[in-house]
Amino acid sequence: MKGETIVCIRYLYVAVPIILIVASLQWLYAIEAQAQSGNLIFCIPSPGKVLDLNPYFYIASPPLTHGTILKFLYETLAEETSNGSLEPLLATNWTMSSDGKEIVIKLRENVLWHDGYRFTSADVAFVLYAIKRFPQGDVYSIGGYISTIETPDNYTVKIKLSQPFSRFLYYLLTGYRIFPEHVFKDKDMSNTTVTDMRELVGTGPFKVSEIDLAAQIMRLVAFDRYWGGKSNIGEIVIRVVDESAPLPAMLATGQCSIAMITNPALAAPLSTNPDIRIATAKGWPYQGSYYTPASLIILNTAIYPLNITAFRQALAYAVDKERIIQLALQGFGEISSSGQLPISSRWRPGDLNELTFNITKAKEILTSLGFTLGSDGILRYPNGSPVSIKIIDTGGLASNIAPIIIQNWRSIGIDAYEETLTRLAYVNSLSLGYYQAAILLTNRPLDVDFILTVFMDRQDMPTPIGKPTQYWGWSRYVNSDFKSAIMKARQAVSEEEAFKYYAEAQRIAARDQWVIPIYYAKAIWAFNIKSFSGWDPLYAGEGFPTHRSMLSIKPYTQAQPQTQTMYIEKQATLTQRETITQEKTAGAMTQQIMPESIIIVSIVLAILVALLVAVIFLRRKYK
Repeated sequence: MKGETIVCIRYLYVAVPIILIVASLQWLYAIEAQAQSGNLIFCIPSPGKVLDLNPYFYIASPPLTHGTILKFLYETLAEETSNGSLEPLLATNWTMSSDGKEIVIKLRENVLWHDGYRFTSADVAFVLYAIKRFPQGDVYSIGGYISTIETPDNYTVKIKLSQPFSRFLYYLLTGYRIFPEHVFKDKDMSNTTVTDMRELVGTGPFKVSEIDLAAQIMRLVAFDRYWGGKSNIGEIVIRVVDESAPLPAMLATGQCSIAMITNPALAAPLSTNPDIRIATAKGWPYQGSYYTPASLIILNTAIYPLNITAFRQALAYAVDKERIIQLALQGFGEISSSGQLPISSRWRPGDLNELTFNITKAKEILTSLGFTLGSDGILRYPNGSPVSIKIIDTGGLASNIAPIIIQNWRSIGIDAYEETLTRLAYVNSLSLGYYQAAILLTNRPLDVDFILTVFMDRQDMPTPIGKPTQYWGWSRYVNSDFKSAIMKARQAVSEEEAFKYYAEAQRIAARDQWVIPIYYAKAIWAFNIKSFSGWDPLYAGEGFPTHRSMLSIKPYTQAQPQTQTMYIEKQATLTQRETITQEKTAGAMTQQIMPESIIIVSIVLAILVALLVAVIFLRRKYK
C-alpha cells in the first residue's frame, strides 16, 4: 500500500505542475479572448430621453439620438460617403429613365433579417407603401410623387412617378430605413411605439440583446450572419447621457470608448488627454446620409417691423457669423450663405448677393426706413417708441450664440435681449407665432432641396398668429415665386436645369431673409485609443456609426503592427499635428495588457509553489 501511495505521489509530483501550467495558459488565453471581444461603449449626449425606437418615425425620442441608435440595426438602400459618392448597401444598382419618371432598383441577395427571415423586394415595397400612407415620417416628401410600385421578382423594385422629382432617387436611396414587412405588417407606422427588442429586427451589422429605457442603456451584439461580414467588436453598449454629462472624464475613465461631442467647447479639454483623439465629419451619420449641425435665426414675418423685408435685411447685415463660429463653435464650422446653403456648397450660385457683416450698411437701411437713434443709443420707431427684439432659445449652445447677436443688434440701436425657454414652451411659441426672433439649433442634410424647403410654408396663405402650424410655417412667410422656383427645380430632368431654378430660389431667400442662416458646424467625436483601434474611417472624415466605421473598429489587441503614420485631426486650431507611430502603438498595447498579465501569472506561480511544497512534504512523510 505504501509503495502504491509513493508511486501515486510521484505521478502527482509530475502531473500537478503540468495541469497548473496548462490551466494558467488557458486562463490567460481566456482573458486575452475577452479583451479581444471587449465591449465598445458609445455615449450619445441627448437633449431628452429615448422612449421609443420606431424605425420609420421618431415618435417620442430626440431625432438625432433616435437615428444614431438605429444606424447600428437598420440599413438604407445606399449610404453617402464622406466625399459625396453613394455606397451600395441593400441596393446594388439603380437606374432612372430619361424622363425622370421610372426607377428600377436591384437589391442585394442573400441578406437576412436579424430573426433569420430573408430580405426581399416585398420589404422595400412595404416601406414605400408606408411612406405613401403615413406622411408624418416622409421627411423628404417623396410619397406624393409615387404612382405605382412593382416587384417583378424578389430582388427588383420598379417605381413609377406621377411627375419628375430631380432629388427623388437620392432621397429614396439614403433617406429611409428599410424595415421588415413580417414584423410591422398592418401597423400604423406613424403611431407605433417600438420598445420590444423582438420588434427591433433589422439587417444591420448589430442586433439588440438588451434594452433598458429606464437606464437609457442598450446592448447590441454582432450579427454573425451579416451580409457584409461580422464586426470585429463582439458587443456595443450604447449609453444615452444628458447633454451636460462630463464626457472628458467619462472618456478618460473608460465609461465611454467613443462619444459624440455636441458642444464644441469640450474639444479643448479633451485635447489635453494624450489617450483621446478627436475626429470630425461634415455631419452626423443619419439614415444613409449626413445630418449637419446648423444654426439660424427664425423671424416672425407676421408682426411689425419684421414684416418689412428691408428691416430683416438690416438684421442680417448685423450678425457677425464668423465671430459666432470662432467663439461658440471653437472654429468647428463654416458660415452659411445668405441663400441658406453652406457657403461652400456646389449648389450656391456665384452671383448671389451675400449679406455679409456690415454694421454701417445695417444702419443705413434702418435710417432709410424712418427709424431714428435716440439720445440713449436706442433706435426709435417713427412714432418715437423704442425698438426692442426678444430672442428666444432653449439654452445650451444657443445661449453662447445669443450674447453675440444681442451685442451686434445693440450696435445698430436695437434693444435686443434673450429669453431661455423649455423645449415645449419654445416650440409652442413658434407654432402659435408668439415670438419675434428665435435661435434654432438643428441638424439637417446638406441637400439643396431639403434646406430650401424645410421652412417653406406649405400653405397658400400664412397661418394667423394664435393658430398652430408645423415647423415649415413658423416664420409665417409665403412667397409664390419661391415655391414656383422650387417646383421647377424638382421637375428638372438634368442637374444643370435644376441648378438654374434652385439658384433662383436662393436669390429670393437671400433677399427676403425670413430666416437668417448663421452657420453649418462640424460633427465631432472623441474616442479613447487605448482600448480600440481601426479608427481610420473617423480620421478620414466618415464619422461614426457608418457602414465602414462599424466594421473597421477593433479591440486594440487585434491591431496589426502599423508601419505607417495614422491620419490625424485636421483641426490644427485644437492641437498641434502629431503622428502615431508603431512604437507608440506597441507601447500602448503593452501598457494595457501587462498589469493584468503580471498579476495573473504571479497568482498562478504562487499556487504552483504551494502545491509543490505540499507534494514534497507528503513524499518525505511516506518514505
